[in-house]
Amino acid sequence: MFEKKNIKIKASKIAKSLSIKFNYKDFDITGVASIDKIKNNHLSFYTDTINNKFKLTEKKNFNFKKLSKLKNILILTDLKNSKKINNKKLISKNPRFDFQKIMSNFFVTKKKNKIYFSSIVE
Repeated sequence: MFEKKNIKIKASKIAKSLSIKFNYKDFDITGVASIDKIKNNHLSFYTDTINNKFKLTEKKNFNFKKLSKLKNILILTDLKNSKKINNKKLISKNPRFDFQKIMSNFFVTKKKNKIYFSSIVE
């Protein structure tokens, strides 16, 4: 099981952890979300590639104009889709994988299973 961490992390630190150059004014990221549920100060990703190794893709239609109302969002995307996004973005070879890596490294913690002294195992 995993548990969400309440944390603020600089967008530049996220980029650095992925070895991606960050060319924007720095800001705090407080959470992660899917692109259709993203909020202010959140990280998301956008790609139509499902699997890089087997070149599997999916057709996606997303209205990126909805994102213009949000502040301080960061989108992980690939070079092919980067022109669609007018927000702050990080170009990645595998945005889906990098999103999962960032989420597990910064935004969730592994929940420890507790065994209580009074527990009885049969």
